[in-house]
Parts: sequence; C-alpha cells; structure tokens
Amino acid sequence: MKNDIILHISPNQFPALQIDQPTKKIWLELSEGVKEYHIIARSLNNKFEDYKEGNLYLHLLPKITKRQFVFFFSSWFMIYLILKYKINKFVVQCPINGGFTAAIISKVLKIPFLVEIHGEEYFRYFERKTFLHKLFDWVQRFTFNQAKIIRSLSPKMTSKLRSQGISGEIIEIPNRVNLKLFNKNKSHFSISNPLKVVSVGRFVTAKNYETLIKVCLKNNYSLVLIGGGDKEGIYENLISNSKSDIKLIDWIAQEDLMNEVVQSDIYIQSSISEGVPRAIIEAMAMKMPIISTKAGSVEGILIDGFNSLLVDDPMDLNEFEGCIDKLKNDGVLRKLIAENAYNDATIKYEWTKSFENYKKVISKL
Repeated sequence: MKNDIILHISPNQFPALQIDQPTKKIWLELSEGVKEYHIIARSLNNKFEDYKEGNLYLHLLPKITKRQFVFFFSSWFMIYLILKYKINKFVVQCPINGGFTAAIISKVLKIPFLVEIHGEEYFRYFERKTFLHKLFDWVQRFTFNQAKIIRSLSPKMTSKLRSQGISGEIIEIPNRVNLKLFNKNKSHFSISNPLKVVSVGRFVTAKNYETLIKVCLKNNYSLVLIGGGDKEGIYENLISNSKSDIKLIDWIAQEDLMNEVVQSDIYIQSSISEGVPRAIIEAMAMKMPIISTKAGSVEGILIDGFNSLLVDDPMDLNEFEGCIDKLKNDGVLRKLIAENAYNDATIKYEWTKSFENYKKVISKL
C-alpha cells in the first residue's frame, strides 16, 4: 500500500485544502500509509484549483452549476490526472457521477476501484420507472459490474444489491461515529413532562418531518428538529398556531447539539427515504432510545426490539404513537434498547475500527 497512488473521485463541492472541514480529516487519514492520495471534486467557484499538503492532493474542477450531474461530464478531466500522476487505484463515491467515467477508464487501463453507495436513490433507479431512471440504472450497473469491490453500508443494503443481480464482491463497512466528538451519553432514562422528542437531519421531503410534527402536535409532545433546509417554512406554518413546544434549529455547535439530544427522552428518525444516516449511529453513541422507520437500508444497523423500535409505515401517525407509548410506559425497555444501541455504536461503528477496516479494503484493490 505504501507505493499506492490513489485517486478519490467525488462529485461534491469543497473549499481550498487549507480550510479545515470535516471531510479533510477523512482524507488525511486515508492518505496515511500511501505514496500519494489525490482527490478530484468540484470547486465552490467556476475555476480550476489545485492544492497540496504533504502527500495529499486536492484537484477541484469548476462547479459550473450547483447540481452534481455536471460531474458526469467534467469528471473526464481525471484522465489527465491519471496519466500525470500514474494513478493505480480509484475510490469512487458515486456510481454515476464520476463513477461511470472511472469504470470506463478502469476497463481500458485495468485500474481497480472501490465504489461506494451512500444514498437510497440508486435503488429507485433499479426500479426503472422512467426513461431517465432506466438510463441511470444502466450506467450504475456498468459501474457496479466493473468495480473490484462495492462498499455497502448495511446488511439490508447488501441484500438489496444481491436481489438486483449485482454479483461482484460486496463488503459491508457501515458509517462510523467519532466517539471523541460524540462523547456525551444519556445519563438517565426518566421521562419529561411533556415528553421530549429530538431528531437531526436536513429539512427535506425524505426526512418526513411533517408526520413527526403532526404526531407531536396531536399529543402535545416537545420536539426539537436540528438541521435546517428548504422545508423550514412549511414546518413553521404547521406549528404557527400551536402551543406545543416545537423548536426548529438551522445550525448548532457540536456541544449544544449533544446537549439537545441527550436532554431529550427519545430520538426519532421519521424518514420515508434514507440510506444509512450517520445521525442514527451518533444517536446510538449518545445512548438514546431510538424509534425509526424501516426506510432505506437502516435495518441490520437498527434491530427492532433490540436497539430500537421500528415503524413499518412512515406515514402512519398511529404507528409512531404506538412505539412512543411503548417506550414512554416501559422504563426497562427504554434503558435496554438505549444500552444495546450504545454497545453497538462503540463496538461495531467506532471511528478508528471502521476506518482501519476501510483502509484494509482499499489496500486489497
């Protein structure tokens, strides 16, 4: 691995390398033990940018638009980087935008790569309901079939890939939690009056926060939503005439976020579409009693009755209420699922352990 020159391919936008941001920490750790670690991604501006810090290189392409799909075309610039730096491995974050380019180049130049799946949209493409989805499905299947290793985030995700005929090597490496950052745990399991619910995630349709707000309004529960996003105005209209204690928070410091979470009684993930959200694993690490829908690929990370209670229908208010009542009225169950979730987070999903597994997989390429 010490002779590897790796190209990490991402359609995301990033600032200059000298600016501290969470992803930079990941890149620095991935660059340990390799000769060079290169990232190709999109700039926040409409210009080419190149940065170097030790053996870490960041190559930013003009953003052109805010939409990631432009990277499907602009990522062909990676040919220049591959030839210039003699790249011998790829790490691909998206099987379509940048991933398709990498797969074609891999087929020609025999460069092995790992491809990741971070969202649930790829499984919607498998359903081929529209012409565009049929096209995306063909593209992602080409990438998956060309990849040497596919990274799955959960057993459920692996099962869904297999059911679609993806036969290559799939290795499960879940999202991870940094226990040095998420170092506060729920210290007691008594219930507030009114019951206090918390959730962390962007204010977007997939999070289904309208349903969670309606549940809390109906039962006069306190609710804290942390994340911000396009649907904030809709949420504000829902709660405008209510006397319930419902807070919408756009951004919050790490310490304050942990305090809001551990001071709540129950963490609820109400999503209608989801991959494997890191926020769930962070809630597990804070020893929270968790209720979640089964949306996406969260099953296997969350196990009903063991480290969480799971809701079948994300639009069913009564089902949410039933799970909440079950936890509200059973202190032994609240403590049991919270402690089991915490043990899973610290044993299975701890940052260093998961990261070492990830680096070992890259070394296998």
